[in-house]
Amino acid sequence: MIYTLTFNPCLDYTMLVDEVHFNGVNVAQSSTVHAGGKGINVSIVLARLGVPNTAIGFLGGKTGATILNEIQKEGVIPEFVIINEDSRDNFKVTDAQGNTTEINGKGPTISDHELNELFRKLNEIQNGDYLIISGSVPPNIPNDIYGQILKYLSFKKIKVVVDARKELLKATFPFHPFLIKPNIHELAELFDIELAPDTTLADEDLEECMSELLDEGPQNVIVSLGPQGAVFMGQNRELIRMPAPDGKVVSAVGAGDSLVAGFVAGYIETKDFEYSLRLGCACGSATTFTAWLATAEDIEKLLVK
Repeated sequence: MIYTLTFNPCLDYTMLVDEVHFNGVNVAQSSTVHAGGKGINVSIVLARLGVPNTAIGFLGGKTGATILNEIQKEGVIPEFVIINEDSRDNFKVTDAQGNTTEINGKGPTISDHELNELFRKLNEIQNGDYLIISGSVPPNIPNDIYGQILKYLSFKKIKVVVDARKELLKATFPFHPFLIKPNIHELAELFDIELAPDTTLADEDLEECMSELLDEGPQNVIVSLGPQGAVFMGQNRELIRMPAPDGKVVSAVGAGDSLVAGFVAGYIETKDFEYSLRLGCACGSATTFTAWLATAEDIEKLLVK
């Protein structure tokens, strides 16, 4: 079984506009409301690929009830801890060029009892299962929580995938996660490299940074490069590059999560890193070409190109 873990689920309110006008009125051409949070996005794309999976995390209030209803309609198995506070709302505005401005809620406060209940649910994960840990955590949760989770599960033979930033991600390194997936800007943050928007690292710098990450504990690393696709490096230090398919960008929200879902689905099917990365890039790109997350049909069209 594949499990996803989302500490901070949300409802994503997304509005598409021709152009964002700051300090003025913006009129949406269309708008959507969907369940969100990085792990939940992964779960939905996995389900659309026909891969059964269970979503774990925290949900509360009317917002939480709406999120629960939506993921159940997608075929995701819910195993959430129900909390006393409302889950968060996120607001996203995307212009005609695919640029997105986000305002994300900080998330509810999680009690010690609720956190302990989460660990009890995590203990149900069995040898041979996958756990995908994604995204941010509520403000009262410590930055080493993902490391605590990997330590708690370290006696089990579980493949753990981590998609998070800075200290949340680094805390997992001593426990050798199967895969980590920073994007190019998150990779630069890890090495205190200043990287301007819409730029990337030189090839030699990218390879050096990825190799150094592997030296610190992770078994494999993917760096997503936006329109340039993604790169993978494993223990042999050989780089696998995968360009992104061509298409019109509608919104990049959820693209990285879709990449993770596709990679894991591909790896479970074939154990082949190159095919897994190709499927991951097809999933990520298919999501950017639509207003929400990619469907299986969207992904298949890009995969066969």
